[in-house]
Amino acid sequence: MKKLILILAFASIFQVLNAQVTTETYSNKNILGGSFSFSFSDNYGFFPEAGIIFVGLEDFNVTSFRVSPYFGREITPHITLGLKFDYNNHKMEQDREDLGQLLLHSKVNLNVFGLGIFSRYTFNPENKFNLFVEPYFSYNKTNREHKIDNVLDSKEESNYIKLGVGVGALYSISNSIRASVKVGAMEYLNGNKESTNEKSTDFSHFGTSFNLSSIFFGFEIIL
Repeated sequence: MKKLILILAFASIFQVLNAQVTTETYSNKNILGGSFSFSFSDNYGFFPEAGIIFVGLEDFNVTSFRVSPYFGREITPHITLGLKFDYNNHKMEQDREDLGQLLLHSKVNLNVFGLGIFSRYTFNPENKFNLFVEPYFSYNKTNREHKIDNVLDSKEESNYIKLGVGVGALYSISNSIRASVKVGAMEYLNGNKESTNEKSTDFSHFGTSFNLSSIFFGFEIIL
């Protein structure tokens, strides 16, 4: 049901965008941009794309880096359509005791690659500072390795699709350069994962994503 609701919401959004494209004057501007996110966290990790959720673990540290270059075409002053590439890297480390005697160093390295499309609706493009909403769809692959004292313990791969809607703001530094900040607001994931230690399983996730790792800062150039 949640998947159906989100798909219908996307269909409605694109129908509205298409209707506006047919009634407004085309501006035909190309946009090349990119955004990034970097964060640290202690004793907490939430990565639904890999089925990983850690809360309240002792001496557990997570470092996350995300980058998302994109190319778009400004069809009207309000509407942009484009392609994007996503790369995420998450490193999770923990020192733990085994049976209360031996101290072990556990390390998880997670890579996420994604390719997708997006649309953007800008509410007040005539201003230097403006707000936007950005629905997107992407296909993603992940690979995860878990090592204990630098010895491989398990490997896992997953494939999934992602539907989402983000919100953000743009600030025009000049006629050709804009600064951006955006945050993921709502997303749905559906996919399959395979592990060396477990059988293949399907997974899905629906929810909001308001945290430090979901805040992206970037720039874009109007070509």
